[in-house]
Amino acid sequence: MENTKLVALLKTFDTKQWTEFDEYIRSPFFNKNQDLVDLFRLLRSYAPRFHPKKIERKKLFRELNGAIAYDVKKMNHQSSLLLKQLEDYIGYKWMQGQPGLSQYYAMEACFERNLSKHYRFLASRFSKHWKGEEKKGAFYHHQQQLVADLANRSFLKQRSRKYDAHLQIASDELDAYYLIKKLKYSCEMLDRGQAMAVNYQWPLMPEIFQFLRGKDYPDTPLIPIYCHIYAMLTQEDNDRHFQTLKELIRRYIEQLDTSEVQLIYLFAINFSIRKLRAGNTLYTSECLDLYLESINKKLVYVDGHLSPWTFKNVIKLGLKLGRINWTEQFIVKHAPELSEVFRDNAFHYNLADLYFWKQSFSKAQQHLQEVSFTDIHYALDSKVLFLKIFYEKKDWEVLLSQAAAFRMYLKRNQVITKQVRQPYENFIRVLLKLVKQKKSIAAKAQVQLQEMPYVFDREWLMSKLQEQLIRS
Repeated sequence: MENTKLVALLKTFDTKQWTEFDEYIRSPFFNKNQDLVDLFRLLRSYAPRFHPKKIERKKLFRELNGAIAYDVKKMNHQSSLLLKQLEDYIGYKWMQGQPGLSQYYAMEACFERNLSKHYRFLASRFSKHWKGEEKKGAFYHHQQQLVADLANRSFLKQRSRKYDAHLQIASDELDAYYLIKKLKYSCEMLDRGQAMAVNYQWPLMPEIFQFLRGKDYPDTPLIPIYCHIYAMLTQEDNDRHFQTLKELIRRYIEQLDTSEVQLIYLFAINFSIRKLRAGNTLYTSECLDLYLESINKKLVYVDGHLSPWTFKNVIKLGLKLGRINWTEQFIVKHAPELSEVFRDNAFHYNLADLYFWKQSFSKAQQHLQEVSFTDIHYALDSKVLFLKIFYEKKDWEVLLSQAAAFRMYLKRNQVITKQVRQPYENFIRVLLKLVKQKKSIAAKAQVQLQEMPYVFDREWLMSKLQEQLIRS
């Protein structure tokens, strides 16, 4: 039973939830099957480790049923029923954490039973609950639309001919909810399409964007924020939208849910990274500032751990800006915040990068050899760093062999999109010209490098070409 959905769900329980579900499963309102109580309590006795041998199906069945012959159908049926109870429980708990939704469904039930006094009381309580709410995300507008729609249906029951505002409110809240969601999904498609070989469609967006142009939504900040993100992603040559987005983030950040802020920062950071790949070095400090803001606001922490990709990118940016000592202090300070799963890889790769910048190439290579490539971006960047080390050590034979292998890796890996692949291919192309160590070739390569739209580590390549031209 080790790899079942049942055990996987139970592994997420904390002490309080174990106790609560024990009460839940014993309640006759939710469950009248004592076999499920017995199975749950038996599994609980093996938590939290759930050793595979102790939760083997036949063993559990024997403990529950004594000498009765093992019945696989009965065991599977009981497991499925218990899983269903657990899923109902976590759904119930989630609903309890959403007071607006639970109040709405109570209002809907009262409305269907023609309990007008009860309905009006709940509607008043709902209004008081949301009065003064500052964080007006899509979920807020969705709930407001549901309640306004219910109020409009209640008004229609009265068959009155006077004006009632709830129809207009329901329509306006639906517009706000739809626009936020549509803009958000479209921005995610555009951003994700830059990193993966996917072909998303976003119909109506040109018309929606045209409709929103020039309109002001001061009470719904996510609409202008996502508008500028959409414009930023579709007009990447225009920096104005990026700068406006930064202003909007700082103006409205206190009015946004953490999950929204995380995504908005991610859009801005990914845009900055693409600008850097295109050779716009002005975005080095912009990107670093965004990363440090997201770290300070704890936006890039998962289960209390700093993201290893954020850790790597901050270090690269710090090194590019020449902040060597600051970068070393950052590694020492934040490496312990990484999850154990990633810590060793991230620590060794980034120390290798630091030592490379310090021109301690042997130490850099030693640390790089400790990295196992569990992520495509770590794998790609490690291969580049190896090539740079071989170049600095003038180990031409190994460099040529590794460059050929890297080219084949880029060609065969279908996960890598053209947008990601091209900068690395161009890096290899220029590096191989550097290896020839000829002034005429270096001069041509310098012109080509300036004209290439996307090249990985453009600054390092340019510095090496300059060295050859001066030395020759």
